[in-house]
Amino acid sequence: MSVKVLSPSVSAISRAAHRIKVLQTHVTLKQMSSAASSANDVIIERIGDKGVITLNRPKALNSLNLAMVRKIYPEIKKWNDESLVKFVIIKGAGEKAFCAGGDIRGSALVL
Repeated sequence: MSVKVLSPSVSAISRAAHRIKVLQTHVTLKQMSSAASSANDVIIERIGDKGVITLNRPKALNSLNLAMVRKIYPEIKKWNDESLVKFVIIKGAGEKAFCAGGDIRGSALVL
């Protein structure tokens, strides 16, 4: 019994390399876009004795992602520890939704 070794053609390797490069560029652009948009995805204010958190991703129906939770949690913890805030108001930007829940698409990109 003989074993035949198949070697891919140069053009097949070239096409595969091109596809990998396109995918890497796409992922990099998506990450850059995500990082840029995450700068203002949560607006946190303290107005007198009230904490105001605005979910600011109206195009994504204000769905929560990990970056947003990482911004919100320390502020709520600080407000609780300082006892300066009597209550917290959480609102959503835009007209369509308060919050659509967790951002599954964004979480999949992270993985």
